[in-house]
Amino acid sequence: MKQRFIIKFFSLLLVFVFLVDLQGRENIFLCLSKNHSTASISGYRDIFKELEITPNLERISGDGILFKNAFCSTANSDLSLKSILTGTLINPKQKKKRDQLQPANIQSILKEKGYNTVFFGNWIGDKKPEGFDYWEILEDASQFYNPKLINPHRSRKIEGHTTDIITDIALAWLKKNGNIPKPVFMVVHFNGLQQPWVPPIRNLELYNDLLLPEPITLMASHDYKAPPSRYQEMQIETNLNVESDLFLGPDVASSEATVADRTKGDGLIRRLNGEQLSAWQLALRPQNEAFARSNVGMDGSISWKYQRYAKNYLRCVRAIDENVGRLYDFLHPNEKGNSWTFIYTASSGNFVGENGWFGGAWIYEPTMRIPLIITGEDYGKNRICESNVQLLDLFPTITGVSNQSNGGINLQSFHKENNSSESRVLYFEHYQFPDKLMVAKHYGIRNGRYKLIHYHQFDEWELFDILKDPNEQNNLYLDSIDPKLVEIIKTKLITKRKKLGLGKLLEPMPEEWRRIYRGPNARKKEQINSP
Repeated sequence: MKQRFIIKFFSLLLVFVFLVDLQGRENIFLCLSKNHSTASISGYRDIFKELEITPNLERISGDGILFKNAFCSTANSDLSLKSILTGTLINPKQKKKRDQLQPANIQSILKEKGYNTVFFGNWIGDKKPEGFDYWEILEDASQFYNPKLINPHRSRKIEGHTTDIITDIALAWLKKNGNIPKPVFMVVHFNGLQQPWVPPIRNLELYNDLLLPEPITLMASHDYKAPPSRYQEMQIETNLNVESDLFLGPDVASSEATVADRTKGDGLIRRLNGEQLSAWQLALRPQNEAFARSNVGMDGSISWKYQRYAKNYLRCVRAIDENVGRLYDFLHPNEKGNSWTFIYTASSGNFVGENGWFGGAWIYEPTMRIPLIITGEDYGKNRICESNVQLLDLFPTITGVSNQSNGGINLQSFHKENNSSESRVLYFEHYQFPDKLMVAKHYGIRNGRYKLIHYHQFDEWELFDILKDPNEQNNLYLDSIDPKLVEIIKTKLITKRKKLGLGKLLEPMPEEWRRIYRGPNARKKEQINSP
């Protein structure tokens, strides 16, 4: 009897200790967006710093630490999310060996530690999330109004703007499960900043009375850069469609819009219900009528197209900010004894007129730079970290598990120790070509001073001095004042690729293939298999 009592007592004691340990752990909230330009956040002191587009992110950064120099490793949002969750660089072309184990992921590691793991929003590819206790994801990430969502039990269509809806379902879960004893790891992934930049109706008239500042490189000629920058198809002036991307009515834009573009525009309209459509048209009509009355033509209208594109993009950013604020404000008065580590970041940056471009894909600064804000008991308040950090650092930061082969560092200890990162070498790779934006495949490295880029299919190179040339307009690769500099940095690139398990520098494609995509007769959109 006494022995049975002792066993029961120790069993209860172990359960009690386990629950106390769980409740003592921090809840972790990871919130990220696709394609969020740091220029839209005042704390990064860029072109839109005076417009206060993201008051909630500014407020949240005051409660924690803003990383001024954070970078992604690829502009592909699916690969970025995989890299965050696994702490590894994901190469879509790299074949998995038969005996190779799947890399551990954050949700599985935290689940083993007793966490409840949940995911809401935009997931990766066609497979359903693995390792999460609960999830609800968009069936189609290109839907911005009245989307269909899927969870483990059912699918459902919810009316409203997708950014708002993702927040609504995340908050609903938190309200329903707020009293569970387990700590929580929650991921919320927004799709609201991807092309064609569809704002919620409430934001459609924001910034109508403003003339946005133009980037100094809006009219850049790219004469002093390698050829890839002149063969892309992401120019605001020529590659944005006025109907499907800028939402001009067909009566104004009919001369430029193609059948395919009209179909894309019609797809958005068909998703709106009657009330939404009426409000959408009412908000846009004055803007479209003002354009029709102006003397601006479609040719040579980069300034007008920039204003229209940038305002819509910033309206979408404002919607993200509003919803991040809703999530953050709910967590703080509802901690109930548990503390939260709150992380906001993005899968990549985005061009908002720099180089005359929209979109992403490049290793250039507007794409490679990402916002990163972390709050929590261990991060202090109103702090700024100037060191170079990357998305891969989130894995060891969240799990406490280091991965030296990929160079990830634990930001929790890193920022406390004031470590210098000037010599840290960050890697980036773009894997798709040919594709919609026609950005040549490339990889490269960046440290505190230089960026070296190899467009391996064409055997073309770029080297930029980021301190002297922050806008990356002057390629030093062939004209470097120090001939040894190129070789020194190239050696660092080779070393970095070997450390990451990526092998030697990649060989160029045959000359016959290269001619297809270069010169006046280049058939850029012909889909040809290429490594």
